[in-house]
Formats: sequence, C-alpha cells, structure tokens
Amino acid sequence: MINSTIVVDTSILIDFIRKKDKSKAVFVHLEQRYIIVVSAITVTELMIGATSEEKRNLHKQLLAPYEILPLTGSCAFVAATIVQSLKRKNRLIALADTLIAATGIANNLPLATLNREHFSRIDLLPLLNLPEIE
Repeated sequence: MINSTIVVDTSILIDFIRKKDKSKAVFVHLEQRYIIVVSAITVTELMIGATSEEKRNLHKQLLAPYEILPLTGSCAFVAATIVQSLKRKNRLIALADTLIAATGIANNLPLATLNREHFSRIDLLPLLNLPEIE
C-alpha cells in the first residue's frame, strides 16, 4: 500500500541496477510502499555512470516513471545552509549529496539512502528506515 512520497538517493538506484536478483533490491520494496521521486542531481549522477548508449537507455527507462525534482532556488539556499553547518563541524560531505539532501528538505520529503553515514550528518533531513531484505 502506497502511503507517502519519498526521495530516493542514487545509492538505492545503483543497488537496483547492480543486483542480479532485482527482488532483493531495496528499491523494489520501497516502490511497493511509497511514491518515489528523485532529484535532478540523482539523475545527473546516474547518467554520468552510464558509460554506453545501452546503459544510458536502460537508466532513462528506469527513471521514466518517476517525478524528477528540480534544483530550485530554495534547494540552493538550503544546500548553502547545510554546507555552512557541516563545515563548522568539520563534517562536510560531497556537494552532490548536499544538493540531494537539500532537495528533500526543500520539498519536505524524507530520503531513502544506503549511505546513512553521510546523510545522517544533516540534522534537518529525515532519513527513511529501510526495509529488511533477505
């Protein structure tokens, strides 16, 4: 049953792409429970990793059903605040991850990620508890 919208991080999509048994990918289980959206930054990261025309087409097909959240002015302001806060704590993360987090915060959406270590540094970002998969 789908009950709310979440932002899915690049790590979730890469895990799905790499898994031979797709039923064991976190993405499949999230898709059954949530309305999934992705940030424009995730699209960029995913497409950078598509090193052939075949992979580019597969990635485009994977992304096609989902709303892509743009990087807006609000996202940019939130990202700047995140960077300033993390810099003060000497806990910076990659700018792409900061922008993905800012997209979630600016849109009041939780983030699903396999990279909890980095994203948990961002106080205002709610992280989704991922389902246990056998």
